[in-house]
Amino acid sequence: MKVICAGAGKTGTKSIAKALRHLGFTVFDFEEQTFDFLDHWVDVFQNGAKPDVKRVYQNADVCVDTPGNLFFEEILEAFPDCKVILSVREEDSWIESAVRQGDSLYALRSKIDCIHVIANGEENGVLLGFLL
Repeated sequence: MKVICAGAGKTGTKSIAKALRHLGFTVFDFEEQTFDFLDHWVDVFQNGAKPDVKRVYQNADVCVDTPGNLFFEEILEAFPDCKVILSVREEDSWIESAVRQGDSLYALRSKIDCIHVIANGEENGVLLGFLL
């Protein structure tokens, strides 16, 4: 681990991640952090477990966005040679952007009522609610 991006989402984190990937860094953004370690983060957030940042970030050069930005101090303790980038944004602009993103997600959710689960090419009759 070389760089911790400690800024909140909507403060340029996607642009930072894209730039660092372009420079050849292995970046763990939201998707890599959450989907690859979902059980771990469920344990942390629902059960109060201590985050195992050594395990989660051992193959990353950079962590960007949530959940890593919430634990930047623990990551820095585990990887003391890391550099920290703190991205910020003017508060009103940040709130407007976050609200627009939330509205977009709500609109998407209202268009997708459910997902048919198809197994072996046949509908099995199970419907899953689409969760956002």
